Amino acid sequence: MSNTNPNLPTPAINAATYYDVSTQQLNLFITYPSGFSLWPKGIVVNLITPSSTTPTRVGDGAPIFPANSNTGTLMMPLALTSASQRGQLTVASLDMSWDTGTPSDPWQFPVITSSPFTSPASASFNSLGSVEVTWAWIAGMGATAQQVALIIPGQQPITTIVDSPEVSATFTMAQANNMFSPGQKMTIRCTPISPGLWATPVTTTFSIPQSSQMTPYLIKGSPPISPTSYIP
Repeated sequence: MSNTNPNLPTPAINAATYYDVSTQQLNLFITYPSGFSLWPKGIVVNLITPSSTTPTRVGDGAPIFPANSNTGTLMMPLALTSASQRGQLTVASLDMSWDTGTPSDPWQFPVITSSPFTSPASASFNSLGSVEVTWAWIAGMGATAQQVALIIPGQQPITTIVDSPEVSATFTMAQANNMFSPGQKMTIRCTPISPGLWATPVTTTFSIPQSSQMTPYLIKGSPPISPTSYIP
């Protein structure tokens, strides 16, 4: 049984922390007070839900700290059912004896909604030999950016993050290793981003036109939502 060790430093959950709906993974950014050179063994992660004031332990691990940085990262799985309860997270230091320190201030989970963050995107092949993906932001949904990935079979995905209010992403022939040949098929994946949340991506296929008749291709995928069965 673990005890509380008040001598352990109290970490803080950094504002860069986010939950990824598609992978059901929590990406924690943990910051320790300056002045510490040796961090504890790890951290313990607790979830507090509106239906219960008693914290539930949902994981633990050792954050990875870059050299000369007091902010580390920890990625851990967390089921969508847990993330959708509109609860709060706290973290606490964990020592070699599995004793824990004082919990951090809570981090509020973002609301995971069934409403789309953007309009369906459209893709086109332009006269400069590039693939351009465009969309429109939906007012009031709070999206601050969108990750757009272009995936060609056998190649590493090409990804970019576009900040609002920009509404397009362009992928060049050079980025695609000169594989924008007529008929080449590819996948385009758009993932809206809002504070604390990477929403469900919309994925579709697109082909380079066989002729000079280059018309936009509407992405027919569903809007970026989480399954409604998980919305409390």
